[in-house]
Amino acid sequence: MNLPHTLGHEIEGEVVSIGSDVKDIKVGENVVAFPWIGCGKCATCDSGDEHLCNAPRQLGIQLAGGFSDYCLVPDEKYLLDYTGIKPGLAATYMCSGLTAFGALKKINHVSKDDHILILGLVEALELNLRGGDLASGGVAELDVMKLEEAIRRAKASAWPWKLEEEVVKATIVLGKWQSLRRVEDAIASRSKRNIKLAIEEAESIATQLQD
Repeated sequence: MNLPHTLGHEIEGEVVSIGSDVKDIKVGENVVAFPWIGCGKCATCDSGDEHLCNAPRQLGIQLAGGFSDYCLVPDEKYLLDYTGIKPGLAATYMCSGLTAFGALKKINHVSKDDHILILGLVEALELNLRGGDLASGGVAELDVMKLEEAIRRAKASAWPWKLEEEVVKATIVLGKWQSLRRVEDAIASRSKRNIKLAIEEAESIATQLQD
């Protein structure tokens, strides 16, 4: 590291200027910057693992970071639109959020007697809660259970107010999933009354989601 140096690897802001080769990013867009940039020339970078590069150019570490009025990002591919995420929170996803979420994905073969310590809990929980918005296709029982558990943990966390908005959204999604399951059960029962009630409930939940 060469001094003086500007720190700051969780970077969020507005695009104020772009280079001549930039195609997909426009001035005025609100973005977060992925800071774990590699040399772009080695086999590790070519394989898509820039964060493991042995000659890194990471923002806030080797390169000047976000604790400044402006930050220079070497390529538009490192900028991500954070529309739909609270300002001030989106930047944390680039480090603590990715770390916590990546750790959760690596947990296997956990029994009910195991204990797991999670650092970066708020970001990990919010990513789990937002998973309800990303789900597509059929609703699996495991998906329902995961979302229910994420909501329960968020409400019991030390910072429930930070997750309040996501809990509301996730609860609506969970309601939609549960209503779809009830439609399936009603169809299986072959009861016209049960089917009618289940469909009306599902339509009501769908209206809430649109609002």
